[in-house]
Amino acid sequence: MRETTPIDAPDGPPCPVCGAASTAVPAPGRAALLAAIENALLATGLDPLLPPLSGLQRCLSCTLEFAHPMQEPGAAFYQWLTTEGFAYHAARWEWTACRERLLALPRPQGRPLQLLDVGCGGGDFLRALADLDGVAAMGVEFNPDVVSAGRAHGLDLRLGGLAEATQAQPPGFDVITFWHVVEHIGDPVGLLLDARDALRPGGLLYFSVPLSPLSYEHAWFDPFNAPPHHLTRWNLRSLQALATRLGMSIELELPTAAPLAQRVLRSLVLQAMPMAITGGPWVKALRLCWFLLRHPCRLLAEIRMQGRRPQHEGRVLPDLAMICLRRGSPAAANSGGPRGE
Repeated sequence: MRETTPIDAPDGPPCPVCGAASTAVPAPGRAALLAAIENALLATGLDPLLPPLSGLQRCLSCTLEFAHPMQEPGAAFYQWLTTEGFAYHAARWEWTACRERLLALPRPQGRPLQLLDVGCGGGDFLRALADLDGVAAMGVEFNPDVVSAGRAHGLDLRLGGLAEATQAQPPGFDVITFWHVVEHIGDPVGLLLDARDALRPGGLLYFSVPLSPLSYEHAWFDPFNAPPHHLTRWNLRSLQALATRLGMSIELELPTAAPLAQRVLRSLVLQAMPMAITGGPWVKALRLCWFLLRHPCRLLAEIRMQGRRPQHEGRVLPDLAMICLRRGSPAAANSGGPRGE
């Protein structure tokens, strides 16, 4: 992946998206972050795998929150998470939303629509597309075990990343997807610039990210939506700035936010117990009741906070967004701001 240079060079760390100056955001120290992750999963052993802690900055222009430095934690960190029970979803709302959009796309004359899923895991999203006519879907992933498992199910999975996929499909792709990849990457602009350049003219990038702050983060610090797990924390304003930086048109698709009662319940449950608590709904219900008996004001406070959740176009903001970026003509695509070569 190419290294990108900031658009501007103000004092202090510039925003990796728009290049504006940033300010430090209060964040837990290394010991507190380590404890938060291990307590959430009821696990131990992360200390030697946790990289030196990055600070957290907020852009003064586009309001992106980003790690400084933007240091990815490495494969051992993610392997520990999955081994200790952190669940990456096997099905996602955005897969269905993207599938519906693909159904409506015109097919190129004389060939199928060429789609690439980057960071595809075992190919669950590609399975969701298997019955679509006129779509040739490929996935790339760095984990050889899941690539082998996906190939055993007849999926076109390749070992590697975007660079390897581009070599395998030199004319370019019509659609490239990244599902919950961008927030983990140390150079998200560089990744998306490379993806943009791997598209045919008129091609589409689809990706999804959490929308920060999440609906429960006012009451429970989420160590998984912070460095080093998430190196960037996106909102609608920073996503618009990203599209400007890339020189691409943007369309946002938001799911319907969870109902008020569900948001209240989720936030209270996260405050009351670790994520990894097992034992069924009765155990969780008893622990929640005990929590509310000890903290009787939390319920009304949570209802008030959830009632103030920001809105977009008259709808309560959800915790997730799907972004569609379209590449224009080659000349327009090359006008998306400075890039390091």
